Amino acid sequence: MERQSPLGIRAWLIFLSLFSAIPVFFFSGFTIYRLASSEEEALVFGLTNRAQAVAAVVEQRLGAMEVAASVLAQSDAALHDDIPALLDQASRLLKIMPEVRMITLIGGDGREIFSTAPTRPDTTIPEVTAKVFRSAWPVISDLYASEVAGDRVISINVPVLSDGRVTYCLRMSVLAQAFNRLLVEQDPASEGTIALISQNGTIIARNRLDGKFIGTKTSAEIAAAISENRQSSFDSVTFDGTQVKAAVATIGLANWTVVFGVPMATLNAKLNRSLWIMSIGGTFLLLIGLLASLWLARHLAGHVTSVANASAAFGGGEEPKVRRTGIRELDEMGAALDTAHAREERVHAALSESKTMEAQLARLVEDLRQSKAEVLDQSARSRTLLKIASDGIHILDQHGNLMEASESFLRMLGCDADEARRLNVTDWDVYFSATEVKERIHRLVREQSAIVFETKMRSLDGSVFPVEISCRGVFLNGSHYLYSSARDITERKAAEAQIQQLAFFDTLTKLPNRRLLLERLSQAKVMCHRNHTYGALTFIDVDNFKMLNDTQGHRLGDLLLREIGIRLQSCVREGDTVARLGGDEFVVMMENLEGDVDGAGMQAEAVVEKILGVLAAPYLLENHLQYSTVSLGITLFHDKEVSNDDLLKQADLAMYQAKAAGRNTRRFFDPVMQANLAAQSELESDLRRAVGGHGLFLYYQPQIDRDGRLVGAEGLLRWNHEKRGLVMPDTFIPVAETSSLILALGAQVLELACAQLVAWQDDWATRDLVLAVNVSARQFRHPRFVDEVKAILDGTGANPRLLKLELTESLLLQEIEDCVHKMSALERLGVSLSLDDFGTGYSSLAYLKRLPLSQIKIDRSFVRDVLLDGNDATIARTIILLGKSLGLGVIAEGVEEEEQWAFLLREGCDQAQGFLFGAPMPDDAFLSFARHRLGALAVGGNAAD
Repeated sequence: MERQSPLGIRAWLIFLSLFSAIPVFFFSGFTIYRLASSEEEALVFGLTNRAQAVAAVVEQRLGAMEVAASVLAQSDAALHDDIPALLDQASRLLKIMPEVRMITLIGGDGREIFSTAPTRPDTTIPEVTAKVFRSAWPVISDLYASEVAGDRVISINVPVLSDGRVTYCLRMSVLAQAFNRLLVEQDPASEGTIALISQNGTIIARNRLDGKFIGTKTSAEIAAAISENRQSSFDSVTFDGTQVKAAVATIGLANWTVVFGVPMATLNAKLNRSLWIMSIGGTFLLLIGLLASLWLARHLAGHVTSVANASAAFGGGEEPKVRRTGIRELDEMGAALDTAHAREERVHAALSESKTMEAQLARLVEDLRQSKAEVLDQSARSRTLLKIASDGIHILDQHGNLMEASESFLRMLGCDADEARRLNVTDWDVYFSATEVKERIHRLVREQSAIVFETKMRSLDGSVFPVEISCRGVFLNGSHYLYSSARDITERKAAEAQIQQLAFFDTLTKLPNRRLLLERLSQAKVMCHRNHTYGALTFIDVDNFKMLNDTQGHRLGDLLLREIGIRLQSCVREGDTVARLGGDEFVVMMENLEGDVDGAGMQAEAVVEKILGVLAAPYLLENHLQYSTVSLGITLFHDKEVSNDDLLKQADLAMYQAKAAGRNTRRFFDPVMQANLAAQSELESDLRRAVGGHGLFLYYQPQIDRDGRLVGAEGLLRWNHEKRGLVMPDTFIPVAETSSLILALGAQVLELACAQLVAWQDDWATRDLVLAVNVSARQFRHPRFVDEVKAILDGTGANPRLLKLELTESLLLQEIEDCVHKMSALERLGVSLSLDDFGTGYSSLAYLKRLPLSQIKIDRSFVRDVLLDGNDATIARTIILLGKSLGLGVIAEGVEEEEQWAFLLREGCDQAQGFLFGAPMPDDAFLSFARHRLGALAVGGNAAD
């Protein structure tokens, strides 16, 4: 049997090269696997960043809407309960913010006070409204269907605060479709699915304009991710069956969640493409290494074979034939073939060194490939982040030259990447100089700090727009850099300007309003005290402005107010302030009146005289020539400790003195006015403590019919002051009217009257009597007046048929439709209505016949001289005739003589009250009076006894 021929050295070297490639192959595979994992982590990291970026944009938009609603809720109109003005401001706000569908004002009982929507009230959210009233903080609702909007909306609910308590809830309803468009803008290529999820798992918006799946509950995987507050990505399935990789980000302002999902197919395509590229590159490098090893093995095998043959020939006694190999070790072996042992050692040494060189070469190739892959991966990741960034990210060197920029920043500049490389920060920043650039970059790098500031950018086409810059200095590879991010805040600045205009300026005249005036007044007092100068505050009221509104209409009245504002601005000096407080009231504040108090007064008087002359000139209003005058009150100030309210009260009091002096004039405030003002303030404070207590009660004046029977009484309010004693209404009612206490006071009068009616039901002499009480114009115009009357009647159990409300004629001069609506509602409750002091106002008979009245009352001024003055007798006779023709009862007040009552009886008057029948008396005295009179009539006696 023949022995198998052994392998030659060439074959062994080839096998050695192939065997050496095996660990290289496995190492390359492991490296590709790690690179693939890194690529997948980069994709997930980008997905999470995109979700957080979308959440930031949504939260910014929600914050802007909440700020707009809060400013409207804290406006002068809201703070002073001026519902028409608040509705007007809300309507203008809708034009500024088209995504807002409507604005609604809601009371504490859940009833809507007004809504900007022209149709019926929208769906209410009682739990959200209750939360606003309970917490006094803004609340953002979940998604719900709006019947008015015809679509799904969310609402931003903010409190309207007055004296630290919530009086109303202002609701701003926003179309969910606006968030759809916002999400589409964040992902214009629509390569992923963006969803906005409410805290109860309802889908509010998606980056699809078709509105599909809006309002439905999200999937279980996403709901679990939201509840667990996951910070990493997770796998999920969309409603249309698409496998996605998703990431979530929380919106803290509304407790919503943004879910950003990218289809697995898209992610796998990117990952497979990266793996394919890396596999091809790795295989190519592996083949090069393998081919190099094979070539080297073949080359070395040839030379080693030559040396071996030479050695064998030398051992056999033949002359060795060794050609020069160029390899030092082999050449030395060929030259020194003295012994077989030496030849063997040198061959082994040469082979060992050859293998060492091969291994070193392989390691160098692998290190080079790995470093290149890492650089490419980092570069690709940076380019991806720059590409998808919504803000304008840009990197500057220490001289302000642009080194790198995102696509959004290039769009801001209006240039491409080639043009941007030639730009310096001074080419686009309006406020940056070259010196400031170097100083700022070095300071930020040295301190390793960041800064956020606002500036203006200029694009290459010359347009200038505001931006917010966030930058941080870095030191890298021995050089200074500034990493910056620019955000276009044009829309935010425009919204802030609109809000500023609404908050600090009057919408009709464009003059500063009360809030801005008070801020400037506080600053002026400090400056006058510091500079030892004086200031003057002038309170201006238009004479007979109400008559112009009533006769010519509110449109001409508004035109007159605008013209007065323009003329006032032409009369004052630069630096002085002209403001409108509301209605027909203006204020002029003058500063830097130098000299002593007399000199300052003379300077102020010169300006005031100019104002009187300019405002007295005729006005041409829509082809109507109109004459108007004003009354002015002036007060000087120098001490910064005097409050703004005191200064306004002083000027207001002086203005009323000017009106009392005949109008079209001016008066300065003096200490007597101050004493009266202090007394009035003290009385107001005492009255505020008395309201709701036991110091206020009713006196009752009898009302008699034609047959002398007691048919009822008028309840007249009295105040038992602890120091002043019994205070009459003429003293404290005006104080209540000016201090807004009249609403609480009127409610207390109604409660006292209804409680008295209930008490009268227990006595035979009073159970059928009608009790009349006066209602002020301000109390009647309150939106909840009818509800308040009904609540008091229900709470006390009083018979509404025995309650009569006396209204003044001034109610008929404005808002007649509202008057008719409220009076009809009161009539349906069973309450009767009487028109008090008839004949002293300017009632329109056309309006009078529309009102559901049961009685008119002749004023005491006509009854007093009815026997002496023919005109008064004619007026009284006419009123009685008018009442009869309209089917109304007629009652006269102030009857003090038998002859007066006899005249009224002859003319047909139904009832009367006055000292002839009885003075106002407390309840126990009135009860005795009623029993005595009813008993006298029962036995046929004289009721007057």
